[in-house]
Amino acid sequence: MMKKGMKALAVLLFLVHSAHAQGPNAAAVPALDLEAGNSTNDGVTNKTAVVAGTPFDVELFASGIASTVAGVNISFNLDAAQVKLTGATAPLFPLAIPQDNSVALAAFAPATIGADGFLGAVTFMPQDGVTAETEFSITLTEFTVADAGGTQDILSLEGVTVELTFNQAPPGPELSGPADPIDSGGSSSASGDVTISNLTAGDVVTLTVTVENSSDLSATATVGGTEVGEGTSTVTITAAGATETVSVVASGANSTVTIVGSVGGTEIGTASLAFSGISPAELAAFGGEILEEMVVLNWTTLSQTNNAGWRVLRSEDGVTYTPISELIPGAGTSDAVIPYAFSDEAVPTVELVYYRLEQIDLDGRITQTSPIEVILGARFLDLPSEFATSIYPNPFNPSTTIAYDLPSEATVSIVIYDALGQEVRRLIADTKAAGRYTIQWDARDNLGRGVGSGVYIAKVEAGAFSATQKMLLLK
Repeated sequence: MMKKGMKALAVLLFLVHSAHAQGPNAAAVPALDLEAGNSTNDGVTNKTAVVAGTPFDVELFASGIASTVAGVNISFNLDAAQVKLTGATAPLFPLAIPQDNSVALAAFAPATIGADGFLGAVTFMPQDGVTAETEFSITLTEFTVADAGGTQDILSLEGVTVELTFNQAPPGPELSGPADPIDSGGSSSASGDVTISNLTAGDVVTLTVTVENSSDLSATATVGGTEVGEGTSTVTITAAGATETVSVVASGANSTVTIVGSVGGTEIGTASLAFSGISPAELAAFGGEILEEMVVLNWTTLSQTNNAGWRVLRSEDGVTYTPISELIPGAGTSDAVIPYAFSDEAVPTVELVYYRLEQIDLDGRITQTSPIEVILGARFLDLPSEFATSIYPNPFNPSTTIAYDLPSEATVSIVIYDALGQEVRRLIADTKAAGRYTIQWDARDNLGRGVGSGVYIAKVEAGAFSATQKMLLLK
């Protein structure tokens, strides 16, 4: 009968020489921790004040072990002139063989690894010449686990912190913001995030905020929940953890918000957020349809700022626009959802006509919306012979147009769904006469909130006809 020591040696030889196979522990996740002595993975990967002649331990973990374990083999990449592997302490593995850059642990009988995944610790000795200012590192290069049947699993190091660093000062707080300009898409406000990383809970971060207006309107910004006006203001936040995300919302006018951060009087970075496309009135919808011998335009606002009113513009070529309405009174400043309508009773005898809105402030400033198209063939040319739909542009940002042809009167339903099949926006549910129609979707949901980039599905139903089409929103 083979003695226990011989069995353990056989396991170690197996770890070194046997071919690897996919086994029960292939999904286990390795980890290293420099906070030694508590058998708990504290996630510490940097150690300071490491000097020659003073050993230190690195705790070894493998979470998600699914079977009993007969042995493990761990290899490192290190500079032997700076540090050497000198030993191992493994309560579950009574036999340990350290090499210059690896250690093999083996049990006399298969060991059960606890839920914390703790395997043991290996000891390293800094070499002569290493001082508290000598920066060096140790990198995990392989972590192999053998089960009771001898099957070996080389654990994946993807996504795992494999480098331990020594005598390196931890990175200080850092502030960063979006690199690209932020387009509101015609809304009355837009937002972006500033990230502050490498913080310690309790750090007081001072943000010096400068709001510069690029138009003749009054611009404001909300930084981390604190509203500031044009000029320079100071906002302070207290860190709750290692990373803080500060939301910056610009309102009222196109503007640039510059934020300089500091902690303890030391500057930690600057972020400059350029906001464009901000309109004094936030449109939720703008569409047109043919009714009898006229085109009826409908639009809805989610909010208005300093809004004196609207004028409707029309174009036959999509380039030159002419006002066709008197001033349609606005609501001044309001957060209420307000619908508007205008009927174009003098429609030109062309196949396609374009409309856009002109929003006029109380101080005379004028802002124009993106145009919409209305196909007039339904009344002035020929009726469609079959049901059809089209979407343009696609991909789109910030809005797209859904066109549909009705060969006969039908109850029409147009609903936008996300990629998971959940309803995002119900655009129309009404009975329409035969004709050609268009309606615009402004990338907002039923509550008026902007949706994110991704694939959306437009489902158009008209009587017995039904069609779906994918749309791609790129922001």
